[in-house]
Amino acid sequence: MAIISFTNYKRGQTTGCMGAVMRYTMQDKKTEFDGQRLVTGINCQPESVYADFMTTKRLHHKTDGVLFYHMVQSFPKGEAVDPVTAHAAALKLAEYYEGYEVLVCTHTDREHIHSHFLINSVNFDTGKKLHIAKEQLQELRQRNDQVCIEFSLPVFQPKDRRRKNKTMTIGEYHTAARGQSKKLQLMNLINDCMRHASSREEFIALMESEGYRVRWEESRRNITYTTPSGWRCRDRLLFGDKYLKEKMEYEFRIRKEIIYGRTVGKEPSRADGTDHAAAPGTGADNASRSASHESGVGGTAEQPLHAGVPHRETDWLSEEGQRTAGAASDSDADGRTAESGEASGADERTGWEAERKAFFSARHQAAQTAAAAPGWSYMGGPADGDGSVASAVVGLGYRLEQSQPDAPVMDSTTMRPHTDRKTLRKKQQKKIAQGHAQDDHEEEQTWQQTM
Repeated sequence: MAIISFTNYKRGQTTGCMGAVMRYTMQDKKTEFDGQRLVTGINCQPESVYADFMTTKRLHHKTDGVLFYHMVQSFPKGEAVDPVTAHAAALKLAEYYEGYEVLVCTHTDREHIHSHFLINSVNFDTGKKLHIAKEQLQELRQRNDQVCIEFSLPVFQPKDRRRKNKTMTIGEYHTAARGQSKKLQLMNLINDCMRHASSREEFIALMESEGYRVRWEESRRNITYTTPSGWRCRDRLLFGDKYLKEKMEYEFRIRKEIIYGRTVGKEPSRADGTDHAAAPGTGADNASRSASHESGVGGTAEQPLHAGVPHRETDWLSEEGQRTAGAASDSDADGRTAESGEASGADERTGWEAERKAFFSARHQAAQTAAAAPGWSYMGGPADGDGSVASAVVGLGYRLEQSQPDAPVMDSTTMRPHTDRKTLRKKQQKKIAQGHAQDDHEEEQTWQQTM
């Protein structure tokens, strides 16, 4: 039967990490099968899942602590599991979280079919926070077994450790047929996560969502990756300098500058330790940084992104497109992208330029999709500030308005809405403040006037 596991985000949870995990698990290339997208929202909509989660949290004043739970339902490698059936079974299992918003994404891009469950930690009806203890985990496993039997899904067969099996497994056969080693699989996953992460914390969260552990500490020279099977690999053993710790840290500093603008203080340094001087491809020179900072686009790293894509990101996308329009690019054996250009800029390249462009393109598309919901930003941070609660109410009102029928049913007993005196007095005071005369009430209609 399928096994279930929870991802433990040891470094804590943030709204940015939650949004990054949502974007990552909903990728089309991971969830598409037979022309359909295996992504479903329970008590929420996939297109606005981040806003739905945050609306519930804010209405119940529970926006800190554990923000979400990440559960994975996995089937045996090499088993003939129909992805559509697996997704239906995942939706059935998600009914365990009654009253909670759950995003279910079934992935078909790995050797084994598996489904991701992102569960809001706050109940949208009662406001209670979800706690997964040993008792709940045991209940989930029992229910998972029942669901697998109901949908006729395969059963895990325990291995006989007394008998040594030297034959190649189905998973190893497919891996060998594609010419992929453990290192190449790890590199492909790192590349994919770098297309969706804006910081080290988000990158680690995405790797952990796939079952990989990442040891990335300031006191250590290397980044150490541990696969779900327990195999460990350092960054310096991977094929390419871009996987080195200093290169990846430099890349995240560039992305931070593009998103938030130049912060007041010390200038960021390049990967080689020298001062940063407008690296090619960042699209953020000193003049543009100052202009955007004065216009209010920039900010510190602690400030969340507001609704829509900052002007800095759209400028960078256009400048990057112009810069690479005439460049000839090709991929070498290590999967690195080499572009024709002057040798003087080679030292300032991180090797993650292609992934950086894909990252900001995805953010731009998400911002355009989320622009229809007022008061909310795309998955990466809501429009916080003094009006955060108001934004939550506006977002909730927008969702309720969308769910209402276009033409409300009315009968002969329906009368014009009645406006109380307190509301009328506020309207009158507002008009006087706008310059109207005190006795100017030509637009006001009371209930008695409609009789």
